Amino acid sequence: MRPSSKKQVEPEKRKLVPSSSLSSSSEPDHISSEDVDDDEEELVVPHDADHDHDSDDDDHHHHLQHRHPHSTQTSVDMGRFTNMLVEDLEIIDTIGVGSFGKVVLSHDVETGEYYALKVLSFFDILHAKQTDHVRNERDMLLAVRGHPFIVDLKWYGKDTYNVYFLMEFAAGGELYSYLHKAGQFSPETCAFYAAEIVCALDFMHANDIAHRDLKPENLLLDQDGHLKITDFGFAKQFEERTRSVCGTPEYLAPEIIEGTSYTKSVDWWALGVLMYEMLTGNSPFRGKGRDRQATYDKILCGVVKFPKEVDPVCKNFVKKLLVRQEVRLGSKSGADEIKSHKIFLQFDWDQVYQRLLVPPIIPSVFFPGDTGNFCKYPDSWSVHPVSSQQQRIFADF
Repeated sequence: MRPSSKKQVEPEKRKLVPSSSLSSSSEPDHISSEDVDDDEEELVVPHDADHDHDSDDDDHHHHLQHRHPHSTQTSVDMGRFTNMLVEDLEIIDTIGVGSFGKVVLSHDVETGEYYALKVLSFFDILHAKQTDHVRNERDMLLAVRGHPFIVDLKWYGKDTYNVYFLMEFAAGGELYSYLHKAGQFSPETCAFYAAEIVCALDFMHANDIAHRDLKPENLLLDQDGHLKITDFGFAKQFEERTRSVCGTPEYLAPEIIEGTSYTKSVDWWALGVLMYEMLTGNSPFRGKGRDRQATYDKILCGVVKFPKEVDPVCKNFVKKLLVRQEVRLGSKSGADEIKSHKIFLQFDWDQVYQRLLVPPIIPSVFFPGDTGNFCKYPDSWSVHPVSSQQQRIFADF
């Protein structure tokens, strides 16, 4: 790792306490007709995070010593994490916020390891009618554990206020942040990230899981620069086809918008949108003023315009993804079709899977638990209790 020219300050440790009821005034980015009644907002890290390692501001540090009442162990075998309690964790920083929870950097007191802890308030989950959505995310995270390019769920549990997902900490932050700063990526960089995404989607699809929300904000970099797909709230396990409407408008395949049945190839469509965005710095389908219907109209029209300077091989790859599902690359033979495209001609897929290729971006990470690639948030931890009857809704966590 590169040495820092700034003062390196080890993160302060604080005991975890119940989370607050969080709200957002921004327009939701997601739609769903399956698990929720209304549009919802995800837990995200803002895109303009500054990488600042100076942590001397006294206002940033809050000594929170309250314990969690009645925390419980998970009922699923999670290896050495099975008997963990939320009291075993110390909180360092808030690194993401959303409409019914937050993501915090946590420290395992026993091992010294750092993890991302997703904290979801019972009250806010119930208020937003997101119980099934949260349960689905847990089930999908359990189903995809252990893949090198998918964020790994280490443990989940609850207390009388919150549900918790303990996940590996991807210290590099969102891929979006790097794309935003660079404007666009080189063809080689795009191909590298596409290859790691293809490996992850191949694994998911082989297990009958579609992610259904692939986008730069849901792609994290670990400290070595390799990708980690995150946010499985809209993922679904199905064999052949489904027809529920959910996802982020700009990345929806036309068959989802039309309300017809669709296959897991909707993820390959989203990969095409993502590739276009990485190559050009723009979305191929964004409507004026982020108008949702205008975006849908562009997607259904099916016309994708490319800047002249776009690499022809990359252009060909994107064009084969952004077509109707019956002729879309990957719709017949899955990932094998994708891997055979000439954009990946120089890739050894065993080396990709084993993370042996050198990533094009190496994040600046200066010490364990460094949150410099994430925005800073105020540490607000208040309690909004729910009844014992409402708590029983989460009995399986």
